[in-house]
Amino acid sequence: MLAKRNLIFQNLYTSILVLVVMAMPTSNFAISISQILLLAVWLVEGNFAKKLKRLKQNPAVLLFVGFYLLHILWLANTTELHWGFRDLQLKFPLLVMPLVFGSIRPIPVQKLSLVLHFFVATMLITGLMGFVNNYFLTQGVPDRRQMSLFLSHIRFSLMLNMALVFSIIFLLKNKQDRLLRIIYALSVLALFSFIVLLQSLTGLVVLAALFALGTLYLLKHCQMVIVKRTVLLSLLSLFAFFCVSAVWSVNKYYSPQKPDVSTLPKKTANGNAYFHSQKSKLRENSHFVYLYFCDKELNESWQYKSSIPIQGKDNKGNLIKWTLVRYLSSKGLTKDSVGVSQLTEQDVVNIQSGIASVVYTQKWSVYTFFYPIIWQADRYALMQNPNGHSITQRIEYVKTGWAIFKQNMWFGVGQGDLRKAFSLQYKADNSPLNAKNRYRTHNQYLTFFTAFGVVGGVLIMLSLILPVYLNRKAINVNLVAFLIIATLSMLNEDTLETSAGVMFFGFFYSLLFLKIKEHGKTFGSYYHL
Repeated sequence: MLAKRNLIFQNLYTSILVLVVMAMPTSNFAISISQILLLAVWLVEGNFAKKLKRLKQNPAVLLFVGFYLLHILWLANTTELHWGFRDLQLKFPLLVMPLVFGSIRPIPVQKLSLVLHFFVATMLITGLMGFVNNYFLTQGVPDRRQMSLFLSHIRFSLMLNMALVFSIIFLLKNKQDRLLRIIYALSVLALFSFIVLLQSLTGLVVLAALFALGTLYLLKHCQMVIVKRTVLLSLLSLFAFFCVSAVWSVNKYYSPQKPDVSTLPKKTANGNAYFHSQKSKLRENSHFVYLYFCDKELNESWQYKSSIPIQGKDNKGNLIKWTLVRYLSSKGLTKDSVGVSQLTEQDVVNIQSGIASVVYTQKWSVYTFFYPIIWQADRYALMQNPNGHSITQRIEYVKTGWAIFKQNMWFGVGQGDLRKAFSLQYKADNSPLNAKNRYRTHNQYLTFFTAFGVVGGVLIMLSLILPVYLNRKAINVNLVAFLIIATLSMLNEDTLETSAGVMFFGFFYSLLFLKIKEHGKTFGSYYHL
């Protein structure tokens, strides 16, 4: 009877964990429901004396739970309590997951492996849906962000990377079933393709780091010298290709030099005056924006190309006139009636869609990857205007967060007061960011120290690092892969400030590092390469 009861709860836990991994990339509402169900089953199961005993025997779990307890404690340092409690609600999975994984009876590896298979399958399905939506159902030039249908494309890229890791593990561990090996191999190829097509800078950096990890693993474990040399040469070649491509892209962007304005034509083909800016150095695809500019002809000729007035907005909310000017410049066309007349129907669709450079229409080009980074850095250096550009806005976020930290160094402002602190600091600094673009740091580590100060920040970091240290003997390639994904994402994102990010981190941290199997071993130590 007892064995049957244990089996029932074991199956309930497994079913809810399947719901967790399916909800993670698709629905914040389902994430909330799944964690409530998980906690409800945990409470209904009872056996609290045994659960408490397991927790006491597992200091790693207690340390990780300390992360959430510190958030409760720091409410004493918060004046905006409603935001403080909202933060606790958001981070609730970081309490539920370690408590459940660290206290319940061990779930068999086969069932937890089934959960991971559902995770990979969910990522494949959502990735395929995003691919079809972006490249077949969306009119105009595809927008990579539309490949992530349900959450931030950055967090989606992190989950794709995690699914890729598990798919590789499934492939390499399956030595017998030929059909399954083919399915796993196709999964690896598909997930890799989705990450590349998504073009999230964070996701690509993580992918590169995982590739480096895999290379080091092969170099360590492979006995064939020729394979080792081939793998090492491939890694060095890819790194050299990346560096050369970056340098080439920068040189291409900044060539040629600006001509002497006095030598340029004074009139258009229709006899109207050109404007050539002597000071402006703004470029699009290496061409200077404010040369060969005739405002009169632009206004008159655009109305014959589009039903959207030149003072109207494109699909991204920008003034269509300036999208037009940038697009013409990117093609090396004059900003007059002759330039506008050379636009194709597809060019007009691109402009109306908010695509400001012909570079963004080139699907398979290394220049297309580097171009937004170079362009944003160039604009920021020339105009000190970060608005509307993710990379340069992040510079302002970090500067503002650092200023708040210096003023509240020891105990921070409290997690509930972060919103108010940033708002006041932006005003005090007379920030160039528009009100709608004034967000928090987009760096999880700085967010910790801004909210909790040096004292709380160090304790927060210890609550995340020490469980890994205590289970250091179980560390292997898939555990390191998760750590790479998590730690790198926190450099560029507030990973633990969204439902999907919190559940992603809490679930896999608890699953891979906390003791949920017999003999004091972690699941990650059972299921690895």
